[in-house]
Amino acid sequence: MSAVICLSFSGTSQAADKPDSLNDTLPPIEKIPVLKAFVKADYPAAMVKKGVEGTVVLDLVVSDSGRVDSVAVVKGLQPVLDSAAAKAAARFTFSPAIAGGKPVAVLLQYAYRFILDSVVTAVEEYANLKGHLYERGTRSPLQNATVMVSFPDTLSDTTLTVPFSAYLKKIGSFGSQSLSGKSLITTTDSLGAFELKSLPACTVLVKIVVPDFEIVTDHLAIKHGEASDVIYRLQRVSSGDNEIVVYGKAEKKEVAQRTLTLNEVRKIPGLGGDAVKVVQALPGVARSAFSSGSIIVRGSGTGDSHFYVDGVTIPVLFHFGGIKSTYNSDALESVDLYPGGFGTRYGNAIGGVVELTGRKAKTDRLHGYLDANLFDASFLVEGPVTDKISFLVSGRRSYIADALTLGLKLVGVKLPFTIAPYYWDYIARMDYNISKTQHAYVTLFGSQDKLDVIVTQARGVGSSEVSSDKNQIGTQTTFNLGIAGMRSATCTRARRCSGS
Repeated sequence: MSAVICLSFSGTSQAADKPDSLNDTLPPIEKIPVLKAFVKADYPAAMVKKGVEGTVVLDLVVSDSGRVDSVAVVKGLQPVLDSAAAKAAARFTFSPAIAGGKPVAVLLQYAYRFILDSVVTAVEEYANLKGHLYERGTRSPLQNATVMVSFPDTLSDTTLTVPFSAYLKKIGSFGSQSLSGKSLITTTDSLGAFELKSLPACTVLVKIVVPDFEIVTDHLAIKHGEASDVIYRLQRVSSGDNEIVVYGKAEKKEVAQRTLTLNEVRKIPGLGGDAVKVVQALPGVARSAFSSGSIIVRGSGTGDSHFYVDGVTIPVLFHFGGIKSTYNSDALESVDLYPGGFGTRYGNAIGGVVELTGRKAKTDRLHGYLDANLFDASFLVEGPVTDKISFLVSGRRSYIADALTLGLKLVGVKLPFTIAPYYWDYIARMDYNISKTQHAYVTLFGSQDKLDVIVTQARGVGSSEVSSDKNQIGTQTTFNLGIAGMRSATCTRARRCSGS
């Protein structure tokens, strides 16, 4: 709120056709009143929500002591605001007007303005939509890309205390984002990253425009108290003006890559949101035997396909041939399947390649969950340690074998043999942001699958001299990995130490 003072005095300074005696009774104003104590008027929330703003013009009689003796509304705005302005003006204090060397009473005209900008200054600034843009295929970050966010439904967020247009104008002044029409606009940095701040809780339309790439549009649901982190991979559709394109006859061979982001995975029904398990549903991929943690790509042997986590080979991709992936999907950034045509950097793989990319731990605040279902129980905790260091810890263990054994004991049933399968896995990751363009991480990752076949009344099986468990046979697969890596805007390096 601001004020403009216009003076309208009860007397005039001179009159040429009046006697000198009358001129003496109306001395000229030597000093106009100056506002010393301003009182802020009440701006009712209902008026703010409706977007009512404007000016109330008042006539104030300021006494020779500087107090306001009376207030009259000359030009009103709205009855509630007129009354609020009059009540506030009645408590003003002025330095008195001076005429003839003495304080005198005068009539002032005062304009009291109600402005929405004075209310929206209290909007909190925080990033609740972050993302990265990469070129599909090369996975190179796309810098200086334009990201636009528009709002199809401006009435969804009922918690806003100001009109949507005023709120949008305010957040359009935050950081690197700006307001163009009714859309917020920002650009990606050298790592292809972008962020938008203080978006209202509603469904927004994201539009990404990059020269020589396909235009991407996506609907995202923004929720209160939650930060969304998204990844978009754009397909190049043409070459730039500074590139030379040479056309020739290509060899007849098939080169394919399928990339799954976590947002895409969550939309696929029937697979429990397991990003790695979705690979089994892609064309050309089949499950292997129950006891194997591999997959069959285009009919090749299970040993002909290789699996990687952050560029490091892992021996087992799934628990018991596809029940669940050995790497928790909630700790992944993306999953890439190469059913053929991949480069030599994937070693001796001649079937297919599945490459998992772990994600950085969140740095905004502490996150976590605890989950239990018919097969297993799991947990995940992540968050910041310092401004540059963050952590992520996850673990899972199945208990179906324990439940089966306990159930048989409770009902007193003895079977000729019992199959007791169980598995566990863990992830411990630490991230360190060296600079804006460099990031280092260390990951500890391990898994175990164990399958026991217990024969309760076997005769002549085994020897107690070798093992007391002569009536039990089983199989076990265990591995542990240590991965240290560094990522920058131009390269990615990782080193490994492992045991199995």
